[in-house]
Amino acid sequence: MAEPPRSKTSAEPSSRSEPRPDRVDRPDGSESDVEENGKRKVAAACQSCSNVYAAQLWPDGTVQPIGRRTGCRCGCKEFDVIE
Repeated sequence: MAEPPRSKTSAEPSSRSEPRPDRVDRPDGSESDVEENGKRKVAAACQSCSNVYAAQLWPDGTVQPIGRRTGCRCGCKEFDVIE
């Protein structure tokens, strides 16, 4: 019996080279995690319960979890950037 054709999955490498939306090219050809508006994507831990979130670090030092504008599930709104 013949096998059905395989569909391309995200695990297979793409033949196209697309720019990553979370990176900004520097003049020297390297990449930066800083977005055009000055925010940087980081990992951040809640100061109260230690839950870890993907977050944005704003130029003024504010850390905001991505997708959780109201803060952590535990109610805390203070986070520490994980280096």
